[in-house]
Amino acid sequence: MDVVATAISSSTLLVFYVMLCLGTGLWFILSLVFGEATDMISDAIDGVEFGDADDGGNVLSVRNILLFCMGFGGGGAIAVSLGAGLWGSIVAGTGGGLAIAAVGIVFFRMLRRQEATTGYDSNLLAGATGTVTLAITPGRTGEISVRDNRGAAVRLSATASKDVSEVLNVGAVVTIKSIHDGTAIIVPVDE
Repeated sequence: MDVVATAISSSTLLVFYVMLCLGTGLWFILSLVFGEATDMISDAIDGVEFGDADDGGNVLSVRNILLFCMGFGGGGAIAVSLGAGLWGSIVAGTGGGLAIAAVGIVFFRMLRRQEATTGYDSNLLAGATGTVTLAITPGRTGEISVRDNRGAAVRLSATASKDVSEVLNVGAVVTIKSIHDGTAIIVPVDE
């Protein structure tokens, strides 16, 4: 009888370890490799929503399901290691999964609330003066840093105006003539 109990315990532990690794591994791989693709998958699933789905409230999102798998595997594995039976480990795994998913939902809701809610119009920077942070050669793109109307530093991709023939080195003071497709068209400031 001990052989059967040991085999069941070992296979149960293996199942929980697989769930833990599967949830953790897939969560990190999907997050790192695909980024926002998990949001698109979640939108396709169109899960049960409590509140605004944009603030992390979609309970059946891919992220939350994988967080549940992490908690389920971890909680169940700990319960089996502590000598719990099959049903005890399932209950512990379910509790762990719900706890980890709940923490994830709360955390990502708080994170989403910290995001800026207003758009930024880079066209408002036309006429602003800034400095070159990545050298700009004629016909090539570089980078500049300017301050917006709120005083925040903004880095922009920039290219020299057609009438500029010299290289604009790092530290050169420039003026934004216009913004075209997100790229600042600049001219050097005459000193």
